[in-house]
Amino acid sequence: MKLKVNINQLLSALQRCQGIIPTRGTMPILSYVLLQIDKEGIHLSATDLDVTISSFTKAEVEETGEITLLARKLFEIVREMPEDEIHITKKESEQINMVCRGASFALMGLPAEDFPSLPSYKKQDFFALDKQVLAEMIRKTLFAVPAVETRYSMTGALLEFEGQTISMVGTDGHRLAYFSQTQQHEVTQKLSFILPKKVLSELKKLTEDASETINVSFQEKHAIFSIEDVVLMGRLLEGGFPNYRQVIPQPSSNFVSINRELLIHALKRVSILSDEKSHSVRFELNENILALSSQDSEFGDAHEEIPISYSGPTVIIGFNATYVLDTLTAMDEEQVRFDVSETLGPCLFRPEGREDYLCVIMPMKVD
Repeated sequence: MKLKVNINQLLSALQRCQGIIPTRGTMPILSYVLLQIDKEGIHLSATDLDVTISSFTKAEVEETGEITLLARKLFEIVREMPEDEIHITKKESEQINMVCRGASFALMGLPAEDFPSLPSYKKQDFFALDKQVLAEMIRKTLFAVPAVETRYSMTGALLEFEGQTISMVGTDGHRLAYFSQTQQHEVTQKLSFILPKKVLSELKKLTEDASETINVSFQEKHAIFSIEDVVLMGRLLEGGFPNYRQVIPQPSSNFVSINRELLIHALKRVSILSDEKSHSVRFELNENILALSSQDSEFGDAHEEIPISYSGPTVIIGFNATYVLDTLTAMDEEQVRFDVSETLGPCLFRPEGREDYLCVIMPMKVD
């Protein structure tokens, strides 16, 4: 194995692997990356058995071969090398030499045969998605997907396709985010899958690349996303997704219209003195005035009033400030509407004038 590769291109490929490599585990080989060298360049792969990423980097190859190398050490070495071409040579043992200008390293590896088998897929089964649509969907729903599974939720988002409509739903049992969009590419059959949060997080990074489309395939128990020279594969979550439609309340005649930025900044200020566990902030709605207040038994309390458009009865309701801030941050519009439930049921938040995006937040009891 002998080749020459641009160090920045190799660094980019290694950087993509860092989010996949498990920080701890019972299989040491998962801390390694697989390098497969063919006549065109380097195929570099990393996996935690549930999520796999593979990327291709062009290189000048004299001799083909393969090896696994410790991902963190390889990344740190390449990151600190001068910006130039790096010469890589594999010795007869499982060791490579890397030379770039006056810097040289010898790094021990493991046989490529020790690396887990990568999921297989058929390229002809892919269909195209608008990258911008997928990126927006993830940004608007990922915050509602829990990191740890609870009784009422799972660590994944529901992805649904029907014709040209694509929808994504995330929920942790206390809040829900739903986004639906029409894209230019049509899916010929109705599809529904649950994507793990880790897959969504890595996919979000991929959507920052230059390509306008992402090719997608769902094969057996895996979702495969391909963009340019990178392929992301994730094991789909099994089991039923919560029936999200039954928890979305109908629009109410009592609703508030408020400037999004105004509410964000006021809520950030008031939540400084909210309870550290519940993050509870009291919302008191009066005609055209919203009074926000919080109290911490140890440090003090806060109160702020901001103008709103509201003509209903006085309503006092509590929210987890973090949930509301996450929701508002995911929106882009100037005005936000939230429908008030007098029975302290689920409250509906959405951008003013839009029907394709909504968030539901369960209220909290307040004194």
